[in-house]
Order: sequence, then structure tokens, then C-alpha cells
Amino acid sequence: MGGRYSITPTYESVSGSTVTEGETVNSEETVSSEETVSSEETEGSEETVSSEETEGSEETEGSEETGSSEETGSSEDAGGSEETGDTLETNHPAVNLAAEGTADSEESGEGWVLIVDYYGGKLKIQSDDGMKNWMEHITDMEENAKNTYLEKINKVEICQGVTSIPSRAFENYKKMERVTVPSGVTSIGEYAFYGCERLKEITIPPSVISIGEYAFYWCRYLKTVTFSSASGVTSIGAHAFEECASLNKISIPSGVTSIGTEAFRYCCCYPFFLTHNYHGCLSQ
Repeated sequence: MGGRYSITPTYESVSGSTVTEGETVNSEETVSSEETVSSEETEGSEETVSSEETEGSEETEGSEETGSSEETGSSEDAGGSEETGDTLETNHPAVNLAAEGTADSEESGEGWVLIVDYYGGKLKIQSDDGMKNWMEHITDMEENAKNTYLEKINKVEICQGVTSIPSRAFENYKKMERVTVPSGVTSIGEYAFYGCERLKEITIPPSVISIGEYAFYWCRYLKTVTFSSASGVTSIGAHAFEECASLNKISIPSGVTSIGTEAFRYCCCYPFFLTHNYHGCLSQ
């Protein structure tokens, strides 16, 4: 039993073909080889899958780390924003600044400044040249644009140093409610405040000598015109206060020697002049 045999047995397959033992061995080797290849392929695919899974997990971890760092950066940025909130507000003004009364826009030229906010616009005239430059600035505008522009203005401050208010200086400033005329102004020109419907009161300083024709015509809500006791006014032009329907009382300075035609026509105080024909103010 322990010896070596040279006889090669043969086997008959089911199909009837004869298979030798060597062939069987070869078949087994083939099977073994195929199994090995299959095993290697399987291992390779498993390694590939494992590698892919590993890469995927690494990418996932990287993504999570990146996301975490981004979140951290965002939170740090947010923290920084909170710490420098005042600076950010200064650099990027809030939309509702105007609603809080803070200046929304400012425009200026030589001798004048216009500041517009939620509550309206304030025009500041700083000198005689400023008055001239402002009037030229307005005159150069197309009519519709000019009217829209003027509707922003509800206050006018004429500063010390201005010596006269020229003709048509503030004509048709329909939203203007207040105006400051400083001491030093010697004349109020023709049509200077013509059509300023919302103007409610005005104080004429003692330096003013003359009030031109139609100076306050159609100032329908003008209730009070105050002259200083030391007023230097000597003349009030024709139609100067005509159609000032709310003006029910006025004290004419004693130095006035001339009041033009229909200077106070259709004012509430008109009956007084009708009765007294004061200084010939009703003469034609």
C-alpha cells in the first residue's frame, strides 16, 4: 500500500467520455485556479470597496470637519459683528434712519445747505452769494423737477450776514411753514414769498425798510406778521399781503408812509382798511 503505482486509472463520465486522473487533477487545478482568481477578484473588489468606503468615510469626515470649521467661522464672524456692531452701523446706515429723524440726505453749494429727512427739508442760506447761487441752482432745473424738489422744503433759515431777500427768492415754496429773517436784511423783494401757502407767521426785523409788491401774495395760512417796535419799514408794495385769508390782525409801523394798491385785499383784516382807507392802501 505504501508503494508507488504507475497505473493511471481511467473513469467514465456521465456523458460517456473517458477522463484520466491527470485530467481530473488538471480540472481540479483549473477549478482551484478559478477559485483562486475568483478569490483574488473578490478580495480585490472587497479591498476596492473597502478603499472606496474608507475614502468615502474620509471625505465625509472631511466634509463634517469643513462644515464644523465653517460653522465655527460663522459663529466667530457673528461674534465679531456683535463686538463691532457700532462700526457696522456707521458704515452701513439703517434704512429707517429717516424715520428716526436722522438726516437722510444733504446737498450743498457755495453759501447754502439743504438737509432733507423724514420730516421734511431745511434750507439754510448763509450769505448773499449763497442766496444768488441757490436761486441759480433752482432756476436751472426743468419746471416739474423744480416743483418736486421744492416740495421737500418746509423750513428756511436765512443766516446773519444776508442783506436782502431778492425778487422771487422763495416763490411757490408751497410746503414752507417757517422762515427766519435775520436782522441786517434791508429789503424783501417782489414776489419773494409769493404762493407760500403753508407759511403761518413771519417776523420782520427792524432793519427792513421796504416790502415789495406781491411779496406775500397768496400766503393763505399766514396768521401773524410781526413788526418790531423799532421797525424801519417805510413802504409796503401793492398786493404785498393780498389773498392772505388767515391774516386777521396786523400793526402797521408808524414809520410807514406808503402802502400800495390792494396790499391787504381779501385778508381777514381787510374791513379795517376798507373803513379807514389806511394810508391809501385801497387806492387804484
